[in-house]
Amino acid sequence: MAVARFYLAYAPKEELKKREHLVPEWHAKGNAALAVMESHLRKRDWFAGTHYSVADIALFGYTHCAGEGGFELAQYPAIIRWVARIREQPGYIPLSERW
Repeated sequence: MAVARFYLAYAPKEELKKREHLVPEWHAKGNAALAVMESHLRKRDWFAGTHYSVADIALFGYTHCAGEGGFELAQYPAIIRWVARIREQPGYIPLSERW
């Protein structure tokens, strides 16, 4: 997801142009990862154990902004709920209102 996000949202257009043929592969791999996450989160609220942890923080970083890489998070309702739970955590501070 991170590679797709970088090239689709932040890289100079000429750099994306050189890699456009890779976009379907990036999306296939990213959606495979999201499917694994979705499957896990259908049965649990968090990734490691029964409480919010560093595992959730690490995975949140690129997941919450996956749309910038062309991923449709609406396909993953358990992930959407998980993102909302993270944003409700005490002390949560968004890096940007953009997402």
